Amino acid sequence: MNTSASNHSLHNHSSSNNFFSSIGRVVLAHRRIVILIWVIVFLAGGFAASRVVNRLSYNFATPGQPGYVASQKILQHFGNGGQNAPAITVIAGVDSSNSSTVGAALEAVAKQYPSIRFVDSFNAPGLDLLRHGNEVVYLFTGPPTSLAPSSLPNQITAALAHDLPSLHVALTGETELAAAGKSSGLGVLAETIVAGVGALAILAFVFASVLAVIPLVIAAVSILATFLILLGLSYVTQVSFVVEFLVSLIGLGIAIDYSLLIVTRWREERGNGLANRDAILMSMATAGRSVALSGVTVGVGLLALIVLPVPLLRSTGIGGVLIPVISITVVLT
Repeated sequence: MNTSASNHSLHNHSSSNNFFSSIGRVVLAHRRIVILIWVIVFLAGGFAASRVVNRLSYNFATPGQPGYVASQKILQHFGNGGQNAPAITVIAGVDSSNSSTVGAALEAVAKQYPSIRFVDSFNAPGLDLLRHGNEVVYLFTGPPTSLAPSSLPNQITAALAHDLPSLHVALTGETELAAAGKSSGLGVLAETIVAGVGALAILAFVFASVLAVIPLVIAAVSILATFLILLGLSYVTQVSFVVEFLVSLIGLGIAIDYSLLIVTRWREERGNGLANRDAILMSMATAGRSVALSGVTVGVGLLALIVLPVPLLRSTGIGGVLIPVISITVVLT
């Protein structure tokens, strides 16, 4: 009996003196400074999250492919178009009696919207785009800045309808038809909040104490810290919009999972009679090591995606590396 207790004590002593328990000692010794640092990171990350969304890329291109090369040349030559399909405005009822009026209306909106390239029978006489009294106008916009279609084609169509009240003017196109069949989602922020509320309900049921909030606090700091780094990376390389969803939703799950490992082990050690400080060091030495090993494994596994020449996959790799690494850092401190 005494031998068993002695071995358990030796095991606890050796476990509480490894690298991760040393991190715990440093954090406990400077906990006010550590908390202040993470509060600053949290606030800065909240600012960065509102800015990084406008810097994300919505490019699905695959560099090196013939279609990509052609799209880049179109963009270089015309300044718009490229890989995104044009919007199409159809003006019905055009004939010799009103063609000059239609031409003047098109010329007016072309001057009003210089960023849009108009291709129609009036500015491209070599193309016969007038069929059965329906004038087809192709509107080429710049690269997409969000998943939603550009609002400019709608504005142009409305302006033409205003200038040509006796004619029927309608907007169509591949992007417009695709968007019409999609329902708008909650958005990444709302989805994260909903997921967080659901997680809180489960954690409250499991812990039945204020401890349920701790994993969510850690997740919030981890997510916003990742956004802070992404904002800096967006000035160096192209970052796809998909990272926003990876960081918010996958990051929420990973940070909660990692923090639960340490919190649960800490509760067990407290239940075994250890003092609070010793329980923290023991949970760091055991669960903390597991957290670090798991996070590094996930990060290394996705590291290869960063070197791929496809922006979407490269961004997935960036997010896949940042999420576990930052979650580890927040959880262990």
